[in-house]
Amino acid sequence: MKITVLNGNPNPSNFDRYLENLRSSLEDKGHVVTQLDLRELGLKYCIGCFDCWTKTPGICDSDEASRAMGRAVINSDFTLWAAPLKMGFPSATLKMGFDKHLPLIHPYMVVDQGEAHHLKRYEKYPRVGMLVEREEDTTDQDLKIITDLFSRTALNFKTKLEFMETTDLDVGGLSNKILTPREGPHLYQKKPAPIPGEKISPPERMTVFNGSPRGKKGNTPIMLDELMKGFGRDYEIHHLIMVKGLEDQVEAFRDADCVWLGFPLYTDGMPAVVKTFIEALEPFKGREN
Repeated sequence: MKITVLNGNPNPSNFDRYLENLRSSLEDKGHVVTQLDLRELGLKYCIGCFDCWTKTPGICDSDEASRAMGRAVINSDFTLWAAPLKMGFPSATLKMGFDKHLPLIHPYMVVDQGEAHHLKRYEKYPRVGMLVEREEDTTDQDLKIITDLFSRTALNFKTKLEFMETTDLDVGGLSNKILTPREGPHLYQKKPAPIPGEKISPPERMTVFNGSPRGKKGNTPIMLDELMKGFGRDYEIHHLIMVKGLEDQVEAFRDADCVWLGFPLYTDGMPAVVKTFIEALEPFKGREN
């Protein structure tokens, strides 16, 4: 079996050692393992140009690393998505890799599972699984949310998330899950329960963060502008794709009375630029509003 591991660990740690042991376990059983440490590939953020659908169909032309990753994924029998959790969600490093999966599908839509999803580009797609490392405060509900989201990501990539495990599972157990195809339905919750809202006093000042990889050119800032008009308040807007301004964006968050974050879904989740921003807010974790 050809197995590809996408290691989204942003910094060397025990998570890497777990993956090394997993690789040895699989190779000892005669399988071919290709591990890509995404932090070392020099991936660039997806900017929503969609040239991979129009100018160079099936190919992200922004960097060679994206093309190599795409080949490693689509030519595998099984792909493992792996990353430690950061601020309750797999790392921005892994999400940057996910966003570069867009060339593996068509822009055209079909009905799948009663929903609109992308048309497949290839006849065969790999089985996939997810491995995460818990944070100190990770709950079962956190893991369920991650399972739901990445099950939908898998569905859009014409495959199925077969498991979502943590590094609490021993390497032998994870190896067996990779080598044993899982039968049955998708893991996501088909009818999620509504989330109760919160009542707040009308804010005097609005600080808006646009998480569209297209920046000012996207539809998201247009939508956000209309929403802000409804509040009848002045607002300042920060475009998260301007990653060199991350420190200023964090300061704006710190000084804000009320924050509004808007973004399109990329591979069924927040774009990598949004996840990078959220990880930069970790110093505020646990503080009162």
